[in-house]
Amino acid sequence: MVSYDPSLKRNQRLLCQKCLDSLQVSTKVEGFNKTLSTIQENHQNRVNSQQFLIEKSIQFIEPLQQEIQSIRDKFVNILDTIIKFTADWKMELQQISKKPMVLSFFAELESLVYRQQDNMQQVIFDQINKLNQTYSKSIINQLPIIKEDPFKEIELKLNNSEKMLNNEFLQFDFNVQIKNNKKSPISINLKEIKRVESEKGISHIIFDKTGQMMITINEGKIGVWKFASGNLEQQASWVAHQSDIKCAILSCNQNPYILTAADMTIKISLRINEMYWKSDFESQKLDNHIGCMIISRNEDYLFTSCENVISIWRLNYTQKKWLTFQYSLKQHKWAINAMSINKSENKLVSCSKNKQLIIWGLNKNNQWEYKYDVKQSILDIGNALYFLKDSQFILLSGELDTQDNVYVYEEQNEQFQEVLKKTLKLPKIKGDSSISPIVYIDQQQNILLISQKNDLYLILEKSDGSFYIIKQINRIIDIHQQSQSLAQDGKYLVYSKYDNRDNRNYLVVNEIQY
Repeated sequence: MVSYDPSLKRNQRLLCQKCLDSLQVSTKVEGFNKTLSTIQENHQNRVNSQQFLIEKSIQFIEPLQQEIQSIRDKFVNILDTIIKFTADWKMELQQISKKPMVLSFFAELESLVYRQQDNMQQVIFDQINKLNQTYSKSIINQLPIIKEDPFKEIELKLNNSEKMLNNEFLQFDFNVQIKNNKKSPISINLKEIKRVESEKGISHIIFDKTGQMMITINEGKIGVWKFASGNLEQQASWVAHQSDIKCAILSCNQNPYILTAADMTIKISLRINEMYWKSDFESQKLDNHIGCMIISRNEDYLFTSCENVISIWRLNYTQKKWLTFQYSLKQHKWAINAMSINKSENKLVSCSKNKQLIIWGLNKNNQWEYKYDVKQSILDIGNALYFLKDSQFILLSGELDTQDNVYVYEEQNEQFQEVLKKTLKLPKIKGDSSISPIVYIDQQQNILLISQKNDLYLILEKSDGSFYIIKQINRIIDIHQQSQSLAQDGKYLVYSKYDNRDNRNYLVVNEIQY
């Protein structure tokens, strides 16, 4: 039993039966298990309170971060445009100066004989003045946008952040949250709302950040689609490479572009309008084929892997230099299967075919360097990697005759370690493993999409940090033709599927109903 007598010391409040019989207890006495349950519930309330406030704060920060990033991109683009105007202005003037002025002796003599006024001076002035005025107006048209104050609304949001958090906190019922935590994991339904016949062999499906543009890759061909409320409409299609495209990235910049890797080259296709794209850049031939490719959040650095070497490139589309090689990372001994960079962009993880898992970090000169090999409980080939948080990543594995697993690694004492209790075992299916990127939507539902062999898995995180499968989808389709993606709001799933009833391939759009 437990005594609630405030006059007793801490170590005197736990009472045995003998104490109860010999002492005269005037204050509340309660069973030990009931008291323990109350203490644990109070502790869980504090844990839930902390987690709730952190989640609400992050939900406040993320759109703010995107808004600031958008403002930055807008200003950078405007300043780059102005810089380009001034460069073109200067170049056109220099071209005029380099062009020899025609001298006609007889024409000049005629002017002298008849004492005609020299009109050429005025022509020269008009030409240069017109050029100066044209570029001046072009630059002046950009200045009002810069003069705008886009930070007023952000400042208002920041000033009201405490009020917002306090309101959320007051409205939150932690007793209800405790009950919800004890419930079984949520389930979802997939409702097919669209099926579009497609070419056989689509290997990539990629959405932009808005969820309104989607691209598909089929061998060396790129397809661009408009996506609105689950409706698919193809807008453009062209052959970018003569051989199969191995990697593709859809830029989320204000002026979208597509990076593709094949033929031992990197190409960049730039959007001119909704219906037309043009090839704007092609790299020199590389030493080997690119295995995987990822881009930094600000889209200023590109990471590529050729066999066992990671190459880092500077990406600058505004100056039309596009790609400038920086340096290489050489520590893997076999070909690299996958890479992922964390949100803070200070850690990079890569895995290779010899079951090696490496962490890279930034040094004092802000350059990437080898840090350490991550220890694994079971040496397994990683087919895909993804940083879910700055201090957590997952590794998807699965060889021909082994168990398919999703391994979870978390940073502890500045070292990433495998969390064995969080390992998610996928149903064992015979067949070749697929190497497909993991898609993660870290808004609202924190939903994961992974592809393994012929199956798709939608995965969610439990309240205790472990993961569970909420939906498994089987597809009768060749491994090299697998493609799938989630719209960025997590409301739609699009994947390629072969229908053996009519012997056709389709892009299937499913609405995810939580």
